[in-house]
Amino acid sequence: MGKAKNPSCVLCSAELDSRIHFLLFCSKLSDIQDDFFTNLITLSPIISQHMDNQTDFLLAILDPFSPRVLELIRNSWTSKDEIYKWSRNFCYAMYRKRSKLLESLSVN
Repeated sequence: MGKAKNPSCVLCSAELDSRIHFLLFCSKLSDIQDDFFTNLITLSPIISQHMDNQTDFLLAILDPFSPRVLELIRNSWTSKDEIYKWSRNFCYAMYRKRSKLLESLSVN
């Protein structure tokens, strides 16, 4: 939002804190990422072929049936209800852990 004085991630000190960094790469949240991404591949085995394109991959996570998501991916989800539940639970789990970590940093 352009309000931070320092663009670095406050959790892992990565160069730039962004949605992509937060949801896909922050090392302090990697346990959640690893578990959820493994589950994601069961919902769409072909998604693993598209994980390198960060923008497309993030969009598929946040809005799995968006017209902007590759049609190949949109058509590959094994269950519409499950992918939406997965997406919601993933984002919430990431938010909760980040909030707890930030809270512990502010206490110290």
